[in-house]
Amino acid sequence: MSPSAADLALARDLLTKRSKGQRVCVPVFGTGLNIQAATVAGYAHRDDWSELLAKIGRHVLKDARALDDLPRTHLALWESLLCLWARQTSTYPFQAENVLQQLICRELRAQEEECRSFGLYRNVIDAGFSDIISLNFDRRIALSSKTNTFVTGPNPCPLGSHGESLFRHSVVQRDEAARTRIWYPHGDVKKAATLKFGVRKYGFHIGVLREYMGGYDGAWRYRASSLKHMPTAGTKGRLLRRTPNWVSLFLERPLVFVGCGLSPQEWALWWLLRRRSELGAPPAICLTIGQAAAPPHLRDIPELRAIAFDTPAELWRAFLSWVTPGARVRSHA
Repeated sequence: MSPSAADLALARDLLTKRSKGQRVCVPVFGTGLNIQAATVAGYAHRDDWSELLAKIGRHVLKDARALDDLPRTHLALWESLLCLWARQTSTYPFQAENVLQQLICRELRAQEEECRSFGLYRNVIDAGFSDIISLNFDRRIALSSKTNTFVTGPNPCPLGSHGESLFRHSVVQRDEAARTRIWYPHGDVKKAATLKFGVRKYGFHIGVLREYMGGYDGAWRYRASSLKHMPTAGTKGRLLRRTPNWVSLFLERPLVFVGCGLSPQEWALWWLLRRRSELGAPPAICLTIGQAAAPPHLRDIPELRAIAFDTPAELWRAFLSWVTPGARVRSHA
């Protein structure tokens, strides 16, 4: 069942509205962007989170079939793999996690170099968004442009090492007057320690978000001696208010999720979606796949409106027609 005319109009209006020449909404891209870009380019690696975890599993497990005996959910599977690797290497779990994070970064950095010329990433940049949120670890959107730089944020980070991903982003200078910032809430491959994968990291991430929004004072995880660079709570608050970050964009701007299934496992995103709904934020929509209707967890909820397309090709065709008219799209293989 194709989307209704009203739903299509809502999505189109959100994506095409501009202010000072730049689009107002913030697109939030998931692994579907990489899969579609790879499909159009005929690229072999079309990794979603499941395939990425399977690659880690093949590294950790002597028998690949043993992966079937581990938890199915991505968060729990990651915890199981890092604990198995810790046992095999006689290291602490956090040390094993560091090794697996580095493994992910090496794999994705190699794919970055191979994929940076793919047309879909350039289409996204040329659309003229002032800000983009990428739920992927890689920087393929930014690297599609020759004029990109990376911003690490304040050093030391006022939210500690676990909060660095609130501030780290790429900047693409589209022309003399316009730029696009690309944010990485789940972390980025330039620093393996920022990657957020697994139950513990996701739970900790929500704690950091609550601290940023004023729910905690930071005492829950820091000794006073570690905050000498911020002598007072006011110092920290002022630094947070003046430092660009993706959370304020998420809470205050219209959002369009594309190529992102918004799994119930995305704890931090759902927590923030509930917060922005309570604050009366602008609309949020999710362009998703579902031949009869949106997936059950996206139906009739206050946080966002799901617009279901029959196929990925139909979804991307509609999206590109709104942001880069004339762009070509092919179906998934």
